[in-house]
Amino acid sequence: MTVPQRLSMVHDYLRNFIRYFGYIAEIILFQLLLLIAGGLAIAKIESIGVSDALYFAFVTGFTIGYGDITPHTGLGQVVSLAIGL
Repeated sequence: MTVPQRLSMVHDYLRNFIRYFGYIAEIILFQLLLLIAGGLAIAKIESIGVSDALYFAFVTGFTIGYGDITPHTGLGQVVSLAIGL
């Protein structure tokens, strides 16, 4: 394969990557906003600090689940289930 052919392949790859990244970026941004909204809801429902609630939401949303922060109310458990899904 010649150098111009390789450069053409790299150019095509980068062009397609940038085009598809635009679609993926919207999805990732939406998911991050959902995690933040879920964290704020957990903070209000469970009466814990916002930083702890956001930490809980991201740990739950990424399905890590350390278990150091857990919801105690029924509504908090439902919200955490929604975050996990």
